Amino acid sequence: TRIVTDLSDESELTGNDRTVVLFARNPAIAVIKAAPTNEDRNGNGFTDSGDVLHYTFEIHNTGNVTLYNVALADNNADVVLGGPIASMVPGAVDNTTFTATRVVTDRDALAGEIINSATVRAAESNGGILSVSDVSDTASLNGREPTVTPIVTINPALSKTAARSTIRRGERVEYTIAATALGTGPYDVADLMP
Repeated sequence: TRIVTDLSDESELTGNDRTVVLFARNPAIAVIKAAPTNEDRNGNGFTDSGDVLHYTFEIHNTGNVTLYNVALADNNADVVLGGPIASMVPGAVDNTTFTATRVVTDRDALAGEIINSATVRAAESNGGILSVSDVSDTASLNGREPTVTPIVTINPALSKTAARSTIRRGERVEYTIAATALGTGPYDVADLMP
């Protein structure tokens, strides 16, 4: 038995040239910004003024080339931590490098929500310019829906308590007025029954 072998060629039967297949470079990146977890600083069970929102991000290399120097910006966050990611091969997903926080303000409470997005950028070559970018979505790699966090506005509440439970006509009584959920104020308090 004889074994016959031949090296391939792209066009001739007797040639031995390599077959070269060119593919189009398609650099692409996507970011998902998850709904935040709430650090309830005042313990009232609501997301309201003074609480801290913690955001997480999931970065996807959705293209067919390795991306470099992956950086994230969130202009509506107080602090963004992590990164840049040195490189991401095609299909890679990173959900641990970047986090962000934002303290809920009285202005946020008045607006009733916080609306914001993050932007991720990367370079097509090591040391290149940041030429690939995406604006975050809350669930889709192809969307650009901003992350919306509802903020509860708690109305101020006043309570008035007498220093004694029984009084006689003509006696002077001291009252304590307590206020909750005042925010930053200022407020004027008037006692309608002196």
